[in-house]
Amino acid sequence: MDEAYDDWAMSHTNYAYRYWFITTIRADLKNLVRAYQLKK
Repeated sequence: MDEAYDDWAMSHTNYAYRYWFITTIRADLKNLVRAYQLKK
């Protein structure tokens, strides 16, 4: 029972982390592109 709950909690934590990671990276990329365009 505990092991199944741990797997469930881990998968949800990984999903939330992945979502946060993707959104953060996407924002960073937008800032990089904007800075690059300003340099030009």
